[in-house]
Amino acid sequence: MSKAAVASLQKENESLKEQIAALKQNFVDLQKSLERDELLTASNGAHSTPSSLDPETSTSLQFYSQSYDDLNQFRLNANKEIEKLWSGLKCCRAK
Repeated sequence: MSKAAVASLQKENESLKEQIAALKQNFVDLQKSLERDELLTASNGAHSTPSSLDPETSTSLQFYSQSYDDLNQFRLNANKEIEKLWSGLKCCRAK
């Protein structure tokens, strides 16, 4: 291989290393954000509610409960996707 080709490959390799490092940091930041949100959600869910509620309050609680369930499902799916991305990133890094 010529010196120019080796230099070009080294430059490209450094660029890829920088991209991987940036992706890794993005994943770490996203994971921390999700963990922080999970802790906030868990601490907010510890409040008890009275057994007899007016219909409007009951409807609102049902709406928020469904919204929470949807958001929680999204969080679980996002965590699964993050794990897949981490696995892919580790494979790329191993090469």
